[in-house]
Amino acid sequence: GELVNDIYDSGVAFADQELAKLFAALDATGASERTVVIVTSDHGEMLGEAGGLSGHSFLDEENILVPLLIAAPGAAAPGARIERQVGVVDVTPTALDLLGIEVPDQLDGVSLAPLVRGDKIAGPAEAWTHAGRSNHGISLRIDNRRKYLFNHEVWEPLPGRHELVDLT
Repeated sequence: GELVNDIYDSGVAFADQELAKLFAALDATGASERTVVIVTSDHGEMLGEAGGLSGHSFLDEENILVPLLIAAPGAAAPGARIERQVGVVDVTPTALDLLGIEVPDQLDGVSLAPLVRGDKIAGPAEAWTHAGRSNHGISLRIDNRRKYLFNHEVWEPLPGRHELVDLT
């Protein structure tokens, strides 16, 4: 309900305030010129969307889309938004690359450092998501345009739920 939304919004506002303090301290000490800051989340939160579902163990957009904010020396214009589909799996190779550490070949994901610097990169157009802990299913997202969702949860109303979503 409304109270849950207000509590969630309060948490987001608090995180914003704390990040502002961090960035101010980095600027005041001159450390922002040699510091990489990456802010993300492991999941979103459903607050009653998609038929009243709440929580963070589903495969709907509200759960699988998360922020990815990167501040780094040599980054493109502050506030630049990158429209390319990326994944949380890309965070580790990106952090290593931005820190000048060689990215191991066997590491999953790709470095987004070129995107941060304003260049283009090649990479997979698809992103798989699996809700393993909840066993709610899998989804396949294609190039930020389409998503197939299949739930194999045993609890109602989810068993066998599947849909193809046009994300445009």
